[in-house]
Amino acid sequence: MSPSARRCLAKCRLEHCVVACLVRGGKVLTPGFAMCSEASPRLRPHVARLTGGRQPRSLTQHAEIAALNLLPEGITLRQLRHMTLVVIRPKYSQKLRRTRMLCAQPCRECAGIIHQLGIKLVVFSSEDVLHRRTPGELLTDS
Repeated sequence: MSPSARRCLAKCRLEHCVVACLVRGGKVLTPGFAMCSEASPRLRPHVARLTGGRQPRSLTQHAEIAALNLLPEGITLRQLRHMTLVVIRPKYSQKLRRTRMLCAQPCRECAGIIHQLGIKLVVFSSEDVLHRRTPGELLTDS
């Protein structure tokens, strides 16, 4: 791959940056922000156990899955019922000289896993607005 192609690919990846975290009671429970990446899309064993072994079929790791993988090993379904997943897609606009929030609505597959885990609420960005949906509503919308 040529150097210019590598730069273009790196720029595209940065432009499509999606970050996620899990919160409860106003406190962030996952260390830092989880980002979408080309890492393995599989859930870590302690989270996969809570889904009955269900694993994502996507080729890349979505930010939602990365955030779930940052949960501590002793996490229970009862604790997950009190959590909110926050997913945003920030992009700095040179023209506007500000950061915009683009669409970061979870895909149907991620919404299904979030629903199966019983997470209470999902907050996601879209066109500079934050939207709140239950996982069930996400599945209906997609």
